[in-house]
Amino acid sequence: MVIMIDDGSYVCEHMITNFVVLYNHVPDNSVYLAEDKHHNYWPEFGCGIGKEGRCVEFAKQKIDEFNAVHSRSAIKFVSFIVCIHSSCLYESIVVFEKRRQGFRQAPLTSGIFLPRDQ
Repeated sequence: MVIMIDDGSYVCEHMITNFVVLYNHVPDNSVYLAEDKHHNYWPEFGCGIGKEGRCVEFAKQKIDEFNAVHSRSAIKFVSFIVCIHSSCLYESIVVFEKRRQGFRQAPLTSGIFLPRDQ
C-alpha cells in the first residue's frame, strides 16, 4: 500500500490540479491524502466560503460521483467511480482510498456494473 500525501500549494486552483494529476499515479489499494485544506476558507489563497472552485467543493463533487449509483440517474456516471473505495473528510484533510470497484447496487434502484478494465 502506498500513501501519497499532497502537501502542495495552498491556492485552491493548484489543489484541484494536484488531485487531478496525482490521483492517476496512485496505485490501486492505496491512499491519497491532501492536507492543509483550511486555506479553502481564506480569500488570500483564491478561496473563501461559498466560492466556486474550492478544493473542498471539488471533494464534495467527487463524493457525489462516488455515490452516483444511489442518485436514480441524477448524477452522471464518471470513470472516477471505478477507482475509489472510500473517502473521508477530516479537519483540514481530504482522503480518498483507491481500490477498484466491481458490481455496486443501490438498495432501491438498479445496479451498475463497473468493469475492472476502466
